[in-house]
Amino acid sequence: LLGRKLDNQTLEKKYEIIQQLEKGTKPAHLSRQHGIPANTISGWKKKADVIKQMYEKSVFDPERKRFRAAVHKDVDDALLQWFTNTRAKNLTVNGPLLMEKADILAAKLGHSDFKASQGWLDRFKKRHNITQMRTLLDTYEARNIFNVDETGVFWKCLPDKTMAFRGEACHGGKKSKDRLTVLVAANMDGSQKLPLYVIGKSKTPRCFKQTKVLPCDYDGQSRAWITGDLFSAWVKKWDRKFQAEKRKVALIVDNCRAHPDVPGLKAITIFYLPPNTTSKLQPMDQVLKVYYRKMLMRQYLLHDEKKAQYTPSLLDAMNFLRSAWNNVKKETITNCWMHCIIQDISNDEFQAQCHAAAEELAEVVEKSSLTDSAQPSISACGNDNEDEEDADEDLEPIPSAGEVIEMLQNIRRYGSFVGDETVLDSISNIEAFIFK
Repeated sequence: LLGRKLDNQTLEKKYEIIQQLEKGTKPAHLSRQHGIPANTISGWKKKADVIKQMYEKSVFDPERKRFRAAVHKDVDDALLQWFTNTRAKNLTVNGPLLMEKADILAAKLGHSDFKASQGWLDRFKKRHNITQMRTLLDTYEARNIFNVDETGVFWKCLPDKTMAFRGEACHGGKKSKDRLTVLVAANMDGSQKLPLYVIGKSKTPRCFKQTKVLPCDYDGQSRAWITGDLFSAWVKKWDRKFQAEKRKVALIVDNCRAHPDVPGLKAITIFYLPPNTTSKLQPMDQVLKVYYRKMLMRQYLLHDEKKAQYTPSLLDAMNFLRSAWNNVKKETITNCWMHCIIQDISNDEFQAQCHAAAEELAEVVEKSSLTDSAQPSISACGNDNEDEEDADEDLEPIPSAGEVIEMLQNIRRYGSFVGDETVLDSISNIEAFIFK
């Protein structure tokens, strides 16, 4: 006879059995294979939708065996709504405050027998995936806690055109056509910046035709937005890499439709910020954008000096984004991360980084020789009838090795003139790459 203890299975085990049942495996076969009573498996089959939802939405821990719903669901729902609204105002909420508010709400709802205890609070936080950052810090090393965020970049726009997009919705027209979504991820101590993940409109942009290695990870989506499928694929890719490195990683993301739970992860655990929490623009993203605009502006100025028209390609934009990401300092990431996620350092520490980058950009713009007569040669935000990602203009020919060496000689002379030895070392590395 099978012991009763075999009825007490984890949520993950039940989920695996449900998956096998849906593939057509008979309950009797699964009973023999796993040593679980057939009537128990049949009971799980009747609750398949509930079990799948609990596992896929991370309602409970996968190793949990008992599932207890809220006794006073109206109190639970009211407190969650209050918590969401309070966090949206960037106000601090701790455990004692939640318990006190729960008692007040219960009294208003007519539950005179309700008293919030520490056990009740723990269950409330587990039900709604509310995580205290201090718990994460005690569980994970700083290098293994990553913040992930997406930001929109209007990649053809001049700096003065882009100042409005920081909090602006994009509903079509020229800006919509020139929009990229960039996924930005870095760990808490700033020691690892993951490669940028760029989402554009076209799956196979023409400007990629002659390129074997892209400067950023790239995917195409009809609206250039991150989707649940794209996010899941990205998470799984990094899960495999972190697993190979034998790391356990916490991934902190916004709670939104584009960030679904990803079942089957081995190295990564996803932690969601409270649902519907209004997030400020991440300063890390802001600094990235400022550096991007700075490089884009320089290209416009260089072409203006040569009286040449300049329209950046998507590949240009990705190269600028990669360089901009490289320019974001470790200290900036640490300060931005701490402020936005843990919120226990002052505003001044990371605002100084943002202002420094913005001042560099302003200096570039101030030195601009752009005149009104030169403006027509500059395509600030593209053309209404043009989608550059699929444009048919001729691609610039790839330079030969000899032409590249000649360019490097000019750069070497410039490096010697300004007295920067690091430039000379970099040129030597490039030459070694060309001749290998």
